[in-house]
Amino acid sequence: MYLMSGGPTVNFNLAIEPWIPVVNWDGVAQRASIRGTLINAPSISEVHDANSPINTVGLIRMLMAFVYRSHETLDRKAWDRIWSAGAFDKGTMEAYLQSVHDRLWMQHDDHPFLQDPQAAQMGTESPVTRLNVARAYGHNSTLSDWTMSDTRPEVPWADAAVMLVGHLGYDCAKAAGGGREQHSRTPLFSAATVIRGRNLFETLMLNIIPIDKEAGLPVPTNGEPDIPAWERDPATRTQANKKKLVRRPISGYVDALTRRSRGILLSGTDSHATACWYDHGEGMEKPETRTYIDPMAATAKARSSSDYFPIKLRARKALWRDLTNITWVKPDGSKKRRACLAFHHLFNLIHEQAVDFKVINADVYGMTFSQASPMLWRHERMSIPASVLADDAAMMRADSAALLADDVWWRVLYPTAKTARSVFNPTLPPKKGKPELPGKQPELPGKPMQDAIETTYWRSLNGAYQRYLSDLASEYENADEVWRAIVEEAAINAWGKCHVMLGFSARALRAVAKAESTLHRNLPAVMAGEATPKPSEQEDDDVEGE
Repeated sequence: MYLMSGGPTVNFNLAIEPWIPVVNWDGVAQRASIRGTLINAPSISEVHDANSPINTVGLIRMLMAFVYRSHETLDRKAWDRIWSAGAFDKGTMEAYLQSVHDRLWMQHDDHPFLQDPQAAQMGTESPVTRLNVARAYGHNSTLSDWTMSDTRPEVPWADAAVMLVGHLGYDCAKAAGGGREQHSRTPLFSAATVIRGRNLFETLMLNIIPIDKEAGLPVPTNGEPDIPAWERDPATRTQANKKKLVRRPISGYVDALTRRSRGILLSGTDSHATACWYDHGEGMEKPETRTYIDPMAATAKARSSSDYFPIKLRARKALWRDLTNITWVKPDGSKKRRACLAFHHLFNLIHEQAVDFKVINADVYGMTFSQASPMLWRHERMSIPASVLADDAAMMRADSAALLADDVWWRVLYPTAKTARSVFNPTLPPKKGKPELPGKQPELPGKPMQDAIETTYWRSLNGAYQRYLSDLASEYENADEVWRAIVEEAAINAWGKCHVMLGFSARALRAVAKAESTLHRNLPAVMAGEATPKPSEQEDDDVEGE
């Protein structure tokens, strides 16, 4: 920390200090500055924070904002020019970084990077680890942390910067649920999909959607300048309105990528951050929670309304089941689901032969929750042949294949397991002296068996679906028949392996016999495409707002 000549006290400039976790082509992990990361992007394999996938996607979005902002207008012509060069122009990057150099200090008296100096007066003091959702703080549940919430470890400024970017970029509270009326503090709160190139340069460019003001792409503006948070002064607040979110509509994609969603101010020594003040941030204007969809999010239409909501991640739902929902740019404009906007851009590039990928790879980042408690970090990688992605007929077959597997679970295996559970232990009357509570039904035994059937069934299809996509790419004529046989065999094997969990009592054998009649009745009907009723318990709970 030092005092600039005639200026404020500053410390740790992110343009020149190594802090971004990157992996080079040789597999060596190291830290790089913003300048080094962007200029050397072709020789960097990826940005990867081992502590949290949310931090990783936050850093990627931040770097995208630097690329957008360093060019006067990054339209399609500018995009083609940069892509053809194979690297970001060093002079362009350095000119912009020099122009905002004074805004990239982690400690600065007037405008610290992505922070709000007013938080020291308006907010509450907390340990720096509050910025890490996996760490203990207050009454919040954690993933795997056994430290005391009042423990105040010192965090190196490089780590604190990574945590700050990730914390501001993802709303874990909204991702946990909370219903349709609860509005998000950040633009991103669902599964975030990042198309992955052969190096960091390609990754950033494939996710940077050219600006088209007439079409309102990638994000419509509201007349205000589309500038990043580090160029924008925090909103002025007073003691009277500090508890109210200063909601501001999104003014463009750069604004969305760098939203100052919370009022945070870090403090510490020359080498470590030791505390943070935490307060309300800009939030998002209420109407934006209904209309704004982040370009990195795939969406689905709610059954009960005409609104579209981002697709969630679920702990027990494999990502391949949503692969077509995330990637398929449907020719009808999508009546039910919409792919990520970056895939719309990629779809056009493939058809124009502007890119030469044989396989399209993508990373999906996020968290899974049980009610409001975090359960798992999620970072999954998916691949899809480019020839399949560009062929509507092939994508329709891939979508139908995933729907068939889903139908077999909901119309065959789920009713089969439910039948076995109900026969094994029918609803019993309440115990004497303990009247049954209104609306409360006793839990049926056999739930571990049902969970085991579900896990076994879907796990056996994980690799098979990827092989099916490869068969589509190679135009294997029997691909659909092979897939149907695999699904049918997976259903029979899942039931056969797991029903023994009920035991071998007379009641268990009776339950198995009754359930198998359901299995043998429903499975041929579903495989033949005949309509069978879905259970009323089915919920399309991968959609936000359902």
